[in-house]
Amino acid sequence: MSITYNWNILSLSVRDEGPEHPNAVVIVKWRKTGTDVDGNQANFDGSTPFSAVNIPFEDYIPFNQLTEDIVIGWVRNKIEAKVTTGDYTFCEDDRINQYIEKQISLLKDPTRTEPLPWANNS
Repeated sequence: MSITYNWNILSLSVRDEGPEHPNAVVIVKWRKTGTDVDGNQANFDGSTPFSAVNIPFEDYIPFNQLTEDIVIGWVRNKIEAKVTTGDYTFCEDDRINQYIEKQISLLKDPTRTEPLPWANNS
């Protein structure tokens, strides 16, 4: 299934993390939308924590200079990273894409509730 993905930032939570990091972004709420070739869409909403504590002053981007593309880059760098736990390696983004793909599949072939086959056997 060919799916095109788009990202949107829904909200930013900030706090001062020391005098060199005022209004530091600490939580990003975001949405990833997948659209297939037929126009079917599904979303996954997420929330990603951040900290500016260890960011050098010269690399810190003031809140009023942030763009959606910058923040999307932060989120993508974090969730697209491969994580290893013991012998298992996974990528959070792979799971998100699988979720979106499943939701689109359900749109194309939805489930339905039928009466129980024995309900009419009185």
